[in-house]
Amino acid sequence: MTSSMLSTAATLLHSLYPHLVDHIVTPEEVTGSDICYFGPNGERDDTSVVFCRDLDDGKRPMVGTWYLTPERHVLEWTFTTTVFLLLLSVLYPKLPKYKANPNGENPLRPPTWLRAIAFLFFCLMIMYKSTGYSGKLLMIAMPCNVLWCLAFALSFYPNLSTHASHIICQLWISYTSLTIAALAIPDTSDLVLPFELPYFFIMHWLLLFFPIYYLCSGKVSTLPFPNSGETYVSSFFKWWSFSCIMFGIFYVTIITPLSLYSGINLNYMLNPPPTPGNIISGPNYRLMSCAGTSLSFLFIRAVMSLAELILRLVFNCPFSVHAELRKKKAT
Repeated sequence: MTSSMLSTAATLLHSLYPHLVDHIVTPEEVTGSDICYFGPNGERDDTSVVFCRDLDDGKRPMVGTWYLTPERHVLEWTFTTTVFLLLLSVLYPKLPKYKANPNGENPLRPPTWLRAIAFLFFCLMIMYKSTGYSGKLLMIAMPCNVLWCLAFALSFYPNLSTHASHIICQLWISYTSLTIAALAIPDTSDLVLPFELPYFFIMHWLLLFFPIYYLCSGKVSTLPFPNSGETYVSSFFKWWSFSCIMFGIFYVTIITPLSLYSGINLNYMLNPPPTPGNIISGPNYRLMSCAGTSLSFLFIRAVMSLAELILRLVFNCPFSVHAELRKKKAT
């Protein structure tokens, strides 16, 4: 992308969202007249701007800004979207196909108790996001809320194929690291509704039940299917790469434009996340976040793969998915 093309694209992008401020909005009021949004056309006079004190309760910490320049947004969006879509077109056909049940039933449909949890907390999520500050419904795009949407799809989406269910479960294994991170370093700055704080922690703990169930029951494995001819290393990096690609496409290609349009800092795509000592900040903060997220996916998959491998070797009991495949091959 030439300099003139980049400049033109950046100018156009900024002209679409001139109401976003060009400074970080602090969590607490500083001057008594802090500005959270400029006027609809970028006006900065007192009669046009939106003062932070006038925002709905809980919205201020989620205000999106031009923390990154429009040029940076254009560059990162174009590069990520182009490269990741190309990688996805190459990798997706190579994903292992989970064998469908001959009777047409989906063996990866969660048990009744997990489906009940999925239904209850999906409904609670919708309730809390739709009754908070204006635009809060878009916070469903946050990673752990997306996982509840996936849980609902796994549980209730009609005619969901076994292959699609398997992909969701494999993605969930990688994204478990995000659930753990949310519990370890929680951002509760916009949780102001009754019982919303305990709901936040309970729903994150319950999210861990899904990957644990699938791995412990053996319905999903982090290891390659037997007799597939695929090595442990190849299977591991295939699913890890796929997790990173899907995460990048969703949050850069789709959610970043939505963040700019709404003025809400969805998944910290417009402003850095709160971190100890603000270690993730500056013009490269999204690249740093991307690297950290990718490494967290790598680490959690490595831990779960090693644990599964040790259990299978020590107890000499292949998980059900492997046992079923061996049984079919023997017959």
